[in-house]
Amino acid sequence: MSFFFNNFPGFGGDDDDDGFSGFPGGFGKPKPKKDVDTTKYYKILGVDKNCSQDDIKRAYKKLVRTKHPDKGGNEKEFQEIQVAYNTLSDEDKRKVYDEYGEEGIKEGMDGKGPSDIFDIFTGGRGGRNVKRKTKSVLQQMEVTLEDIYTGKEKYLEINRYRICPKCKGNGSKDPNANTKCTGCNGRGVKMVVQRMGNTILQSQQGCPDCRGEGYVIKEHDKCTQCKGNKVNKESKMIKILLDKGAPDGKRYTFEGESDEMPGYEPGDVIIEIKIKKHKLFERTGADLTYTADISLLEALTGFELLINHLDGRKVLIKSKPGEIIKPGVIKTVKECGMPFFDHPTNFGNLYLKFNIKFPKSLQDNQKKALQQLFPKIVMQIKDINSIKEKYNMTDYRESETNKFATGGNRPEENEEENDGPRQGGVRCENQ
Repeated sequence: MSFFFNNFPGFGGDDDDDGFSGFPGGFGKPKPKKDVDTTKYYKILGVDKNCSQDDIKRAYKKLVRTKHPDKGGNEKEFQEIQVAYNTLSDEDKRKVYDEYGEEGIKEGMDGKGPSDIFDIFTGGRGGRNVKRKTKSVLQQMEVTLEDIYTGKEKYLEINRYRICPKCKGNGSKDPNANTKCTGCNGRGVKMVVQRMGNTILQSQQGCPDCRGEGYVIKEHDKCTQCKGNKVNKESKMIKILLDKGAPDGKRYTFEGESDEMPGYEPGDVIIEIKIKKHKLFERTGADLTYTADISLLEALTGFELLINHLDGRKVLIKSKPGEIIKPGVIKTVKECGMPFFDHPTNFGNLYLKFNIKFPKSLQDNQKKALQQLFPKIVMQIKDINSIKEKYNMTDYRESETNKFATGGNRPEENEEENDGPRQGGVRCENQ
């Protein structure tokens, strides 16, 4: 050991260093840390240093509404707000900033410098036991497009196990009760001996009496609240603050809200949002598409369209004077779509598609009026009398379609082997 330390940089040699000062992380006499400002970013956002991530997000959104350059704010000031938010909204960067300030962020420090010699030789764990965590739980929650547009607060009830408060996870009403399993003497395993011919085999198996736990709580010693299970099932309402413009599948993590077990850290509850299909609006990213029903007269002469938007306000959309809406055309209403995710003061577009309603029939006087209004266009077909094939149109019927190569709506047996036309299915040529 002495040879190793004497030949490793920073160990041994110089008594002034206490043998450790040159080692990364610093042992022995720590190097003095210069004073740094670790409050500037918090002041820019107007939050307390001990605030939560939700507080930081709310403060940022509030500043965006008033300080964004598109809202008349100063561009340089907004850049400082953006830098402060990007730092404090990241837990790792926030830890570095709280210790080293802006300089630590610029130098790319990770805030995980080794604190003792064991941290260096054991991967930063210091030889300490790390608690295992119970499984995290993923749950889906259906939300409406209106919820996402307005950034609504939603509540979801979850069920989980929590350590029994009466026995504190012991499972016994008497903490001093003897719970050692007599079947395995508290070891959790049993030696099993098997004879195979002249050979005797020994193997370890989990004790069936205690299920490998090493202890069994006698019936009369069980906690009256958890019945010896150490945990109780309970329900809790979780509040989810939806982000405006959040995408479908967005996940919100609630740390430590999953099941508790003795000796384990509780896992997380992860809520994944599922946006329900809307009756009127179709969403694509930050854009919305709305299909409007207009009459043929409105398509030709102009229209006024009143839309109830997702936040409840009424929006009036007018066509341009003299504009004719043709079938299949798409029109754009700029910045009337969804709010941008993480930038809710900016909006996508609203696209309008049109379903032009034609009259079912016309009276003779209506036809004459239209003929006077529109010049009659007659398609001139040369030698029309010489054309022998003439057809009339009928209404579409799905039962008359031919979905298969052999014809008809039902597959024929050995259709792939039948390369030739069916008998009786040949269309006669005109003579």
